[in-house]
Amino acid sequence: MAVQLILSGFQAAIGLVVSILILIGALKMRRLESQGWATAAAVMAMIPCISPCCILGLPFGIWALVAMGDPQVKSAFGGPAPSQVSFR
Repeated sequence: MAVQLILSGFQAAIGLVVSILILIGALKMRRLESQGWATAAAVMAMIPCISPCCILGLPFGIWALVAMGDPQVKSAFGGPAPSQVSFR
């Protein structure tokens, strides 16, 4: 009984930490501050066992990754514009 209570508390703490990290990444995405945080948050939202909302995490995570792959969005995050990318 005590072991189950400890494990439940541990699982709740992990869920809270993951939720906070997803929120931080979402705010960074909204403000166009950090593409790395935004990508990490989108990926964490898509993982069903750790996401705070399993049903909505997958479609919104995929949508965020697709949106961040757009060249205009990449340049808005401060990355190189599509015409400035060099493969040398």
